[in-house]
Amino acid sequence: MCWISELSPDWCISNSACYSKRIYRIKHIAEIAWTSFAKIESLKSARLRVIPMRRPQSPFLVSIILLSMLLIPIAYAKRQPQSPGPYIQAANSFMQSNRYKDAIDNYSKAIKFDKNNPVLYQSRANANISMAKPKKAIGDLNKALSLDPNDPNSYNLRARAYDALADFDKEKDDLDALIKRTPENGVNFLWRARINNQLKNTKAVIADCDHAINLGLGRQELADLYKLRADSYKKLGKKTEARQELVKFNSLQQ
Repeated sequence: MCWISELSPDWCISNSACYSKRIYRIKHIAEIAWTSFAKIESLKSARLRVIPMRRPQSPFLVSIILLSMLLIPIAYAKRQPQSPGPYIQAANSFMQSNRYKDAIDNYSKAIKFDKNNPVLYQSRANANISMAKPKKAIGDLNKALSLDPNDPNSYNLRARAYDALADFDKEKDDLDALIKRTPENGVNFLWRARINNQLKNTKAVIADCDHAINLGLGRQELADLYKLRADSYKKLGKKTEARQELVKFNSLQQ
């Protein structure tokens, strides 16, 4: 096993990341040769306590040092992945272990290889949202939408970022765009109903609740919808309708 493979797992992203044994031996020989030459020169200039950095006179030493200087940088460059794949794989792994900063670093490296891939910007935005950096996420999602204006995932993530900033007007705009592209998703209607409630768009809350209920949701989501609709009817002064919605809500809470 080469010396670099003994470092932390994060250092070697792919199997190609390690030096070959041959490069290691050349480097080792060059280091020994240069150390020996420096010691000799040190002894010669002991009175002055100075190590003169002259070129070694031995052609053999010169050849070894020059060869190592040429080959080691090449080997170092070769160990770096030359495609976005290894970086994406590492970033996804970091996301699963909640190492969001490392994930962002690797998504950024992947973007350098594939600058026109909206999914990479979405992924980095998701990591930034997880790190409570919604403004940076919005920047990435703007870029993603410039590359693919019809991707609902970008609108979904950007709405989440605006929600973190409590910018409900822009959040609603993104939810409008999201629902336009996913009209059969009842969860998005519930989400927009809650935002319309924040914006005091009472009639819009009822309309979104109606759509979501008709599309069918889980027990807890339905309970939330009936409660929202009950509160909205109450605000409009429709007490009978509000009581009916509360009965439905309570039946789902039992």
